[in-house]
Amino acid sequence: MWTVVYIFTAISLIVFISRARRSPVFWTVILLYIVNGLLNALWSYLFFVQHFLGLAVFDAALLAATLTLIMIMARRYSYLASVLLMPYFLWVCSATYLAFDIFRLN
Repeated sequence: MWTVVYIFTAISLIVFISRARRSPVFWTVILLYIVNGLLNALWSYLFFVQHFLGLAVFDAALLAATLTLIMIMARRYSYLASVLLMPYFLWVCSATYLAFDIFRLN
């Protein structure tokens, strides 16, 4: 699943860059993509390495929030860039729910 998510996210970023290069929100969306990638890497570290389940849930919620903002802001310039992020969004929502459930059960 992650292979598909990363490929679609990369294509989404490329499409957004090609369509919105001169838009006023360009650098904001680019920053959101970067923050989202960092949060993605941090989630794995928090959840699998450190077993900080509560922080992992919080991180996952931030992941979903940044992804939602990217999808909303990118859609103004490219519907495709936004739609390509849908599998990632669904995966993050599922992971957030599962992480919360594991946190709650512990």
